[in-house]
Amino acid sequence: RHRLTFGGTYTAPWALKVSGFFRFRSALPYNKLDPTLADLNGDGFTGDLAAGVDHVNTGRGASSSQFDVRLSRDFLIAGDFGFEVILEGFNLLNSKNPATFDRFGVAHAYSGDPLQGEQRLAQIGLRIHF
Repeated sequence: RHRLTFGGTYTAPWALKVSGFFRFRSALPYNKLDPTLADLNGDGFTGDLAAGVDHVNTGRGASSSQFDVRLSRDFLIAGDFGFEVILEGFNLLNSKNPATFDRFGVAHAYSGDPLQGEQRLAQIGLRIHF
């Protein structure tokens, strides 16, 4: 399994800060199990490996990638007192990113918000500092 992350911040004109993060993860393994859920080897447990599969973790799911961006600007009012306006976008390329696979290799869960699957998201924030 491989992971790769790139990130950086740039201060643009008018004190606008632009940050970006790109994350990549190679495909995760999963077990290819017998679809009948029978006790094929007689050990008293169901969920044996499928016929022709010699060892666990022989299946490979899908790789995952995500590109996130943050724009922010800090406004000072007096001394150290001020506020920061923040705009963030997550998964801007709208990558699907399957995360959990069943014994047939079909994705049933995706990275991101629970029960919603992966999706492009944005949020606006305000941070007060003093």
